[in-house]
Amino acid sequence: MNFFCQSATIPGLSLGEAVQVNPFRDIPIPGDKIQFEELTIRFIVDEELKNWIEIYNWLYGLGYPENLEQSAEVSKPSLMKPLGTKYSDATLLVLTSNKNVQHRVVFQNIFPVTLSQILMDSSVAEVEYITADVTFAYTIYNIERLIGER
Repeated sequence: MNFFCQSATIPGLSLGEAVQVNPFRDIPIPGDKIQFEELTIRFIVDEELKNWIEIYNWLYGLGYPENLEQSAEVSKPSLMKPLGTKYSDATLLVLTSNKNVQHRVVFQNIFPVTLSQILMDSSVAEVEYITADVTFAYTIYNIERLIGER
C-alpha cells in the first residue's frame, strides 16, 4: 500500500495511574499498563478495488463469517498477510522533506477493526481519487530513528 497511502497516524499512548492513599493527600503513581491508540490509515482505492477488498476480506474473515470457507480464507497467504495468519506486522516509514526515511515505526500483530465506506461521486468536475480509511488494532509498536542518530 506504499503508493496508495495518503495519510497515517502515529498512534498516541497513555499510561494509567494508580493512587497511593495518604492521610494528607492521595499521591498519584505511574500505572503498570500502557494503552495504545488505534492506527488509522487513509489510502487511495485502486480502480479495481483490490486493496479495499483485500482488507474487507481480512476483516470479514475475522468476524462472524457465513461459513467455514470464509474463516479459512483469512489463513491463506496474500499480499496483506504473507504468513497467512489472522495477524500481520506493519511498518510505517516517516520521511524527511528530501524523501529519505528518517524513522521506522514497526507495529506487531496488527489486524483491521474498521474499514470505511467507499464514496463514489460522479458530479465532481475535477479528478478526485477515491479514498478509504482503515483502522487497525495491534499489540505494540516501536519507533526506530534511522538517520541523524544522536
